[in-house]
Amino acid sequence: MWEKIRKKEKAAYIQIMEQVTEQIRKGNLQGGERLPSERKLAELFGVNRTTVVRSLEELTSMGVLIRKQGSGTFVNEEKWGVYSEPRIDWRNYLSQSLLFEEDSFLSEFQERKNQKQLLDVFSGELPTALIPSFDFPPFSWNKMVSEEINQDELGYLPLREAINQLIKTMYDYAPKREETLITAGGQQGVFLILQTLLSSGESVAVEAPSFFYQLPMFQAAGVRLFGVPMDDEGMQVDALEEMILAKKIKMVMVNPNFQNPTGTVMSLARRKALIALCRSYHIPIVEDDVFAELSYNKLTLPTLKKLDPENVLYIGSFSKILGNTTRIGWICAPNHVLRSLIKARKTMDFSVSIIPQVLAYWALSDESYEKKLNQLGNQLHTQANEFQQWLNHQSFWHGRAPEGGYYSWLTWNGKPLTKSLAKQMLSLGIAAGPAYLYGSKDNGLRINVSRIHQKNFKEFVKKMDSLEQLLKVK
Repeated sequence: MWEKIRKKEKAAYIQIMEQVTEQIRKGNLQGGERLPSERKLAELFGVNRTTVVRSLEELTSMGVLIRKQGSGTFVNEEKWGVYSEPRIDWRNYLSQSLLFEEDSFLSEFQERKNQKQLLDVFSGELPTALIPSFDFPPFSWNKMVSEEINQDELGYLPLREAINQLIKTMYDYAPKREETLITAGGQQGVFLILQTLLSSGESVAVEAPSFFYQLPMFQAAGVRLFGVPMDDEGMQVDALEEMILAKKIKMVMVNPNFQNPTGTVMSLARRKALIALCRSYHIPIVEDDVFAELSYNKLTLPTLKKLDPENVLYIGSFSKILGNTTRIGWICAPNHVLRSLIKARKTMDFSVSIIPQVLAYWALSDESYEKKLNQLGNQLHTQANEFQQWLNHQSFWHGRAPEGGYYSWLTWNGKPLTKSLAKQMLSLGIAAGPAYLYGSKDNGLRINVSRIHQKNFKEFVKKMDSLEQLLKVK
């Protein structure tokens, strides 16, 4: 597994670092696994012990390894604070092996997800039956292509104007047309921001737990990710300030409305405190608001973007309503920032096709759009109420139904849902999101309530009872 260091090549300690990270990428070194002793590694690499120590200390500072006094050196099981060299081949980075291989639970879930006996309350999307249906006007290929005349570098103009009107209706705040950039989904927006506004090795603060934790794009960009604890009002601002000072945070990314995975809605006081803190340290905020339209009761809270237009980059998406096949999102930001993102997107050849933009515009401008959106919200609200009624009768599971979006965060007093037990959960015929996927060590489970309906509710109850037995301390 280990090769002798070649003296005439790059510095010996760098060669050792590369060998260690390569063995992690290949899966030969697993998270939590102990490395050989420093003396043994020096023997294996054919170098002195001082060189080995330097390599291990560098990898520890990058978050790849953890050194425990008296116990040895171990591969870090977590991703908080990890730095990895950025990838150069941006077009293919998602298909490449990164520092952390795909989680075994996720791999097994992908293999089982289409099996009839598996109840999937894990997937982060609406079930097909709930996705609103729209009748589109007949069109020819030539007519569709001809719509490109209405598209510039920022995207399809009619769609941008419709999005800005939507934001104005929901939040009484309307970005200018030159401040809205169409993207291929919300995640492309995050990716462009990481690649353009941050440098390799810089640090980003997110809520903990957070769905950002499981996205490979942070490591692909060489960006360090740090989690800030939350309470019922959202990200704890005092803890964020400590993190800013300790980790030299360069950007804050938050999900203030129906946070993924907890469903938390950030309070107005907390929003204002977050804005004030980031202003004082001159730190930009990225506001991920992909669940905004799925509020069961009309949101009265302002967006962070409305509170601080110049310092907040706002991300939205249609994917949570129209399904993942409609990869259309947007970023609202000052035009000079968008110009930098456009330049980066051109370099990476991440263009957005005119076809999904036109389809999204037709859906958004359909006279029945608001009615169908209300019907969807009412249906989700009904399912959330039924879920809450089930929760009210539980002594093992603790949590609350969502007030919007999809997600409920359940906790319990019992065994932690380890990777091994998460795979056993799949064997019980139910898939939900274990806390470790979101960077949390707590006993937590993300449930997509939109996927629990009248026809499968009894099945859900039965399988949660089985999961309870698995996690109880006996």
